Amino acid sequence: MAKSGSSAEDAKTIFCVPMASVIHAFIYKLDAFDRLKLQVPATGKAFFAMLDAIKKDGTYTGLDMGTKDPWEATMGYQNIRANY
Repeated sequence: MAKSGSSAEDAKTIFCVPMASVIHAFIYKLDAFDRLKLQVPATGKAFFAMLDAIKKDGTYTGLDMGTKDPWEATMGYQNIRANY
């Protein structure tokens, strides 16, 4: 299982939280986390709490998955839809 987020070449700049045991991840806006005073979630429970906080604030879309490629829905949304 993935235990850390994807990082830039410097290995210090994290830009995704892990979501599965493969290389898929959720990309997040750091300025949104800063503005809403959110922490990068480390557990599934914290992830869903973060989405609820983003939704309650109303400034951002908490989870947006939309591309022209149909694989994206299969690889991302279906991994979490049963819970959220």
